[in-house]
Amino acid sequence: MRTVGDILSSSKNQMVSLKPEDSVLEALNAMAVHNLGAVVIAHDGCLVGVFSERDFTRKVLLAQKKPEAVALSEVMSTDILSASPEMSAEECLSKMNRRGVRHMPVVKEGQLQGFITILQVVDAVLVERDMKINHLERYVSETWPL
Repeated sequence: MRTVGDILSSSKNQMVSLKPEDSVLEALNAMAVHNLGAVVIAHDGCLVGVFSERDFTRKVLLAQKKPEAVALSEVMSTDILSASPEMSAEECLSKMNRRGVRHMPVVKEGQLQGFITILQVVDAVLVERDMKINHLERYVSETWPL
């Protein structure tokens, strides 16, 4: 069974970490440069928030705030859903779907390990299911020939 740790180790894990005092504009620039939909916000190596395109749209743009004048600490999401490296990909996908999140930090013993997207998790689950289906098809065809 594939785990979140497997997903992290098999992908080019682009995680951008900013500080709570950094501006929204700095986050947007980092997201544009790295083609990301979200960044993690850390303080002294500990995860304190996540800032996403959704946060920008709802908390900055619609509130008509100036991105260069707003600190990430004012608009980041702090009710953080995280995964552990040992969590199965299927459990992670279920957790992300229940909360409607597309990005999830991976944390082990309080330390940020990486950042995964729902696309990476879906891909891992589909690959695993395809492998199981292929295995079952081979088993059936070898055991019960027509």
